Amino acid sequence: MRRRFKIRQEIQANIFLNDISLVEPFRRVGAGQPPQNNGDLTRSRRFALLPHVFEKMLISRYACSARDCWSVNKIMAPSSTERDELFKGFARALFKGDMAALYSVVTPDFLWTFHDGLAVTKSLAGAAAIAEHLAEQKALFSAQRFHDVAYHHAGDMTFMTFRVSETVRATGEQREQRGVECYTFRDGRLATKDVYRKPTGP
Repeated sequence: MRRRFKIRQEIQANIFLNDISLVEPFRRVGAGQPPQNNGDLTRSRRFALLPHVFEKMLISRYACSARDCWSVNKIMAPSSTERDELFKGFARALFKGDMAALYSVVTPDFLWTFHDGLAVTKSLAGAAAIAEHLAEQKALFSAQRFHDVAYHHAGDMTFMTFRVSETVRATGEQREQRGVECYTFRDGRLATKDVYRKPTGP
């Protein structure tokens, strides 16, 4: 059993040294001596180099893993199916004015920027600001209906195109606008919402 284990160690040592030799094919073995190929090293010298081999392999492996993980977390966005579920929950929460439900599908620092298509621009950060905006919209309009809603998933963003019909409560004025909403994601949730609207043409 010990002999098998020792043979396996020797095989692994040779594999490790061969891996390192691809990166660093020549190594000085003593001051004043010429470079020597790892393939020419004696078996005892190979084992003497193992600590250095392990160190280089671990540094290389974990450096790559950390970089890869950072890249994946940075660029990976929810799938189309996952986004559809997020938007269903988001729409239900907004319709009910349920901030707890809303913040189950958005990030804690979710930012909603809004332009009403006329003159008002807002940046809504936090549950209180969003709840206040929804209350203002409800007080301003006696009716507000969205039509032709379509989601377009593109890379790490999603765009929602729509048409909206609104009736101003105080005057009865009818408004028709078209718009687009741009969404970004982080950690499997909605991170930002940017709304752009403009009046429809005659």
